[in-house]
Amino acid sequence: MLNRRLVAGALVAACAVAISACGVQFSSPPSAFQKNVIGDVVITTPICTTSGTGCSAPGWGVTSAQSVLAYRVPAGVDAPALVADNGAAYHQDAAVAGHLQQTDPLDGAVWYAFVSDARDIDPNTPLGWSVDADFALPPTGDAPFKGPFGYKTVTGYRMLTNGADPASSVDCTVDAPTSQTTGPPVPGGPPGPVITMPTGPDPVNCAADNATGTVDTHGLVLSSASDGDLQGAPGTRVDVPFVARFAGTSTGAADFQLSGSVPGLPGATVTVTTTDGQSDFVPGDDATVPLVAHVDLPAGATDGTYTVTVTAALPQKTVALAVGPAPESRSATAKIVVARPAAPAAAPAAAPAPAAAPAVQPAPTQSDSSQSLVVTPAARSCASRRYFTIRLRERRGRAIRSARVAVDGEHVAVTRRGGRLVARVDLRLHPKGTFSVRIRARLQSGGKVTFVRRYHTCGTAGGSNDLGSGHAL
Repeated sequence: MLNRRLVAGALVAACAVAISACGVQFSSPPSAFQKNVIGDVVITTPICTTSGTGCSAPGWGVTSAQSVLAYRVPAGVDAPALVADNGAAYHQDAAVAGHLQQTDPLDGAVWYAFVSDARDIDPNTPLGWSVDADFALPPTGDAPFKGPFGYKTVTGYRMLTNGADPASSVDCTVDAPTSQTTGPPVPGGPPGPVITMPTGPDPVNCAADNATGTVDTHGLVLSSASDGDLQGAPGTRVDVPFVARFAGTSTGAADFQLSGSVPGLPGATVTVTTTDGQSDFVPGDDATVPLVAHVDLPAGATDGTYTVTVTAALPQKTVALAVGPAPESRSATAKIVVARPAAPAAAPAAAPAPAAAPAVQPAPTQSDSSQSLVVTPAARSCASRRYFTIRLRERRGRAIRSARVAVDGEHVAVTRRGGRLVARVDLRLHPKGTFSVRIRARLQSGGKVTFVRRYHTCGTAGGSNDLGSGHAL
């Protein structure tokens, strides 16, 4: 008889334990991905109610409950924004996060926990929903977040019994309700032992189901590389150094387009390139890419300190997520100072020299006319004033992806303006002659094309560059 009652008590306890481990579970394993190459990491968690085997009606004896959801992520990552497809609103719960930090810690990781608003429950109706958690990847100083992004997700519930307040913190240590009975007496001995048996499921289960995973990530950070504020006079160019740091494996999808601006300085133009003159770049594995912002100051610029902004942006993409589009660009700033050079101090007036007796010069003869001070036009030197923009030529079936332009062997910046690639050719102060502009283009099809234009200074005669031909750039 004793053995039969003990076995019955054990079965009741096992049933209660099974019920407490049910309640909710993952309907499929959580998944994660990074948005738009360098964007946020999104963890998608599908959840359903269960009575013990697969997704099913919960079988609870209550009509209201809350969903508990928690994430363990790399330290330094901020708490995510949560969006549920069933409209449930989740709020953070520090008590649950603290409990998990104590019971399931990991070096270099932190827990964030959330509890939903109260949801109506039909014990005989299965429920299912999905939650997206959007995690921004923070930089570490001037370095981007370095993956992989490892995570653990747990899901649980709280039953709202006895008028429990849905806004109160969840206590993950609450035990199941129990009842006590006295066992049968031992023959010839004292009364039987007191037997404690669960009588229902736990009102709280903070970790009914769990899963882990990782995401390989990419990151980009831009920063200034100048030691201090650079200075330039109106009408001159200031080259401001920057650096782009990329974390992750190289991918063709990470093709960053460069641009820049100087807010508050009308007429200033900014051309941002790599150090070899490219207006875009695809970084290699965990690469550091030096950049230069070429700032052309207008002649009428007002003296003062201005901010130069440099941006590396990916092509525009659209991601259909409730949490919104991912960031697709990174920016950095540096200061420049516009200052007119100080006028040179006037030299003190010299004392007048005593008048010298006029020298008698012999009248020039026919034989010494070569000593005349008359300067002929041929004796004057030429300094070119040519400064102009060239537009690279694209044709049907020959779209240009990027290009490099060298003027007399010196690389110049190539930018895209109005949908076309352009470059500035500066031949000012060059002597009289013919100068070559070599253009090397990389086509969208993957091919490469080279074309040389020639320009002349100081009226040097020359022919056409034959820009109407099919092979011209």
